[in-house]
Amino acid sequence: MDSTTKLSDAAVIAQFRLAIIAPVIHDLYPDVSRNAYYRRITEKPLTLPDGSVFQYNPKTIN
Repeated sequence: MDSTTKLSDAAVIAQFRLAIIAPVIHDLYPDVSRNAYYRRITEKPLTLPDGSVFQYNPKTIN
């Protein structure tokens, strides 16, 4: 794996993480609170960019 591939992988992961927290950053989450948003988005496992599935804890997102 060359450095370009590593950078591309890192960019994809960064975009994934940003998509999860962007509603909080912009104060646009549809839930009654940030904590409610964190709980809702972590109720089910998320599919990561590499195709693996991971169950996050709300505190991790917070």
